[in-house]
Amino acid sequence: MTIRWAKGHRSFGRRMSVCVLVQLILFVFFVPCQVLAQPVIFVDDDATGANDGTSWCDAYVYLQDALVAAAASNGAITEIRVAQGLYKPDEGMTQSLGDRYATFALQNGLSLLGSYPGCGAIDPDSRDPALFNTILSGDLNGDDDRTPPGHSDCCGPKRWTPGCDDAMCETAVCAVNPNCCEDWWASGCAITAERVCCDLCRPTRCENSYTVVRTTGTDSTTLLDGFTITGGEANHTPEPEDDLVGSAAGGLYSRDASTTITNCTFVDNVGGSSSAMYTHTYSGTPTVSDCTFVDNGWYAVGGAPALTSNGNGATITDCRFIHNRGGGGKCQGKQSDRWL
Repeated sequence: MTIRWAKGHRSFGRRMSVCVLVQLILFVFFVPCQVLAQPVIFVDDDATGANDGTSWCDAYVYLQDALVAAAASNGAITEIRVAQGLYKPDEGMTQSLGDRYATFALQNGLSLLGSYPGCGAIDPDSRDPALFNTILSGDLNGDDDRTPPGHSDCCGPKRWTPGCDDAMCETAVCAVNPNCCEDWWASGCAITAERVCCDLCRPTRCENSYTVVRTTGTDSTTLLDGFTITGGEANHTPEPEDDLVGSAAGGLYSRDASTTITNCTFVDNVGGSSSAMYTHTYSGTPTVSDCTFVDNGWYAVGGAPALTSNGNGATITDCRFIHNRGGGGKCQGKQSDRWL
């Protein structure tokens, strides 16, 4: 390839190809020209090829890089297929490792599909959630311990005496709820302790993502299908303008969206308004179907349910709620359907 510079000017000569020019412009977005020509791109954390998303064995290693490519395509990419494996929101060329605010942000008109076997399989495009577990994990350090919390009784279940055995934690909790020191240490006090005394109560989860997946303003053409979502630790106390990000739900937070969420499993997530999923919708109605919610919630008895839907409500069908601390689901609005 020959690049000619016009004398006295910083402009490219006519012999530069259009594709090369596009590559140079979009290089910072990591989107090669050939990706823009295809509506489907691929992600596989075991791929060892070109890392450009054009095939299963040249798949992006990090899901965030594929999402960046889809956003830069201006709608040309409509589907991302993700192979079995483990994907974290702080991983990717545009991400910072350990960033608790990092989240997988769904995009309007984009289908995010998991549960593929991926590169090397006889049929890499055959999907089976039971065989090919595709995990979106907020456990950024990979050290989560799902056993009950540490040794302090500040994090334990309700009891009839006020206060708890750690002075700093007691002070922090009682600043939120004075009754915890003046009356008795109820389950609400223990839940507050889990939020504000994380190093004491949940020491292996203090670095986890606040919210693993987020969708905002997306319509019904947006699809999340075939994933396990785990490890969200929404213990952030946001300012009002933060729009509940980082505090509402650890698994998925939906704001004014009509996203379709199906064939997903939410496990071991916690949050303030809901542990696994919170939909806050006054324009649009999300659809949640064939999903399983298991072992979500604070360790303390009580707290928010696994799924909470406010505003217009949500269309929720054929979902299963198993061993969630705080209960299964709560739905407001006329759009809610049936629960299983």
